[in-house]
Amino acid sequence: MDTTGHMIAMATYFFAKQSEEVQRAVMKEANELSQAGINITSEMLNKCEIIHAFLKESLRVASPAMFLLPREVIEGYYIEDLYLPKGALVNTSFVTNNYNPELYRDPYEFNMNRWIQGHPDFASEAHKNPYYFTPFSAGSINCIGQHLVIIEGKIIWNIFLSTYNFTIPAGYEMHYKLGSAYEPRETLYLNIEKK
Repeated sequence: MDTTGHMIAMATYFFAKQSEEVQRAVMKEANELSQAGINITSEMLNKCEIIHAFLKESLRVASPAMFLLPREVIEGYYIEDLYLPKGALVNTSFVTNNYNPELYRDPYEFNMNRWIQGHPDFASEAHKNPYYFTPFSAGSINCIGQHLVIIEGKIIWNIFLSTYNFTIPAGYEMHYKLGSAYEPRETLYLNIEKK
């Protein structure tokens, strides 16, 4: 639930910062889903290409998991010319590739179109290797709940978007800190009213 909540909070912040054109595209899918009510199907969720792309870009820009838990080197080992002595702690930074300009043009810009195949901004390099986009890790330690997070995120965020109007207080800019997740340093408040 932490990952789902983090993803939705970040997506909500980024949504409020987008152009009206992007907001309209997201809301079009959210309104279509909300019309289904409790009869939302997996087929409907799979057709939400814009919402899916928006959530993926939110995970890229503000991934909940920045690093693995540190591992201890149990025997001295060389990785090319780098020696890792026994007892050293090593870690992997997942976020590094999220801002790699060889994978993402203008990596510090939020752009959901990186995830929409056929769009001119589609990040084709980022799709060539499963280790390039790893908000849920990859390989044998891949998060077993990653698909559930996306499904929950689509449903919960859809309900929120189609039920409430919201704005971010004037002057608020997201600054990050590394806590249990890569999260807002200052509390993110929203001005919310029911539609």
